[in-house]
Amino acid sequence: MKKLFILFVTSSIAFYACQSEAPKEEAAESATEEVAEERKSGLFGAEFDASNPITVADLSKEIAESDSINNVTVKGELSEVCQKMGCWVKLKNDGGEDIFVKFEGHDFFAPKDAAGRQATVYGKATKEITPVADLQHYAADAGATAEEIAKITEPKEELQILATGVIIE
Repeated sequence: MKKLFILFVTSSIAFYACQSEAPKEEAAESATEEVAEERKSGLFGAEFDASNPITVADLSKEIAESDSINNVTVKGELSEVCQKMGCWVKLKNDGGEDIFVKFEGHDFFAPKDAAGRQATVYGKATKEITPVADLQHYAADAGATAEEIAKITEPKEELQILATGVIIE
C-alpha cells in the first residue's frame, strides 16, 4: 500500500510538472513572435557572416548540381511571409519558383510585414518534396481561402532553406 501511495504521488507530481511546461513553451514562442513584430529589421536568429552572400538566381544554379548546400548565405527580396506567426518566408526568384525558407526549430520569427524588403538568409539549402498536407498548411498560414487550399492536391519538389539566421533590411 505504501508503494502504491508513493507511485501515486510521484505520478501526480510528474503529471503537473508536464502540464506546467506547455504554457511556458507557448509563452516563450509568443514572446519571440512579439519581439519579431516589434523589431522590423536587423538580425533574427543566430549571428552569421553576411559579407559575401550569393543571389537567389546563383543559388538556383548551384543547387541544380547537388542535392544540398551547407552553410549558404543568400540575399534577396522577401516575396512572402507567414501571416500566422512569421515562422517562414519566401525569397523572390525572378528566374523561377520562389525559395521557401523555414526557421530552424521555430527559434525565431520574421516580422509579418517584411514582404518586399531585402533579406540575407543563412542556413542549409536542399531540394525537398513537400507533402500535400504541409503545402496546405503553408497556404493557410499565408491567408489562402478554403477553395485555394482545396486545389492543392499534389506534393511539390522545391528548393528550401532551413535557416539559422536572417538579417532583414
